[in-house]
Amino acid sequence: MKDVKRRMMIATLNTKDFNEFCAKVDVLESKGYDLSFTVDRTAEGKYNVEILGEHNIEELDKLTED
Repeated sequence: MKDVKRRMMIATLNTKDFNEFCAKVDVLESKGYDLSFTVDRTAEGKYNVEILGEHNIEELDKLTED
């Protein structure tokens, strides 16, 4: 299996996607995973989210699956 780690992850999200992101962060935290991030709201009402640290994308996806 490929180890997919990203040092810096930045995304611009609309309100719906930001709410979904926050829900997934809550799931991760309930499983003991710390996903620190910063967020800035843009003048257009979007959210610039930067995930801090290195994270395995595949692991995060598995942890947040329904």
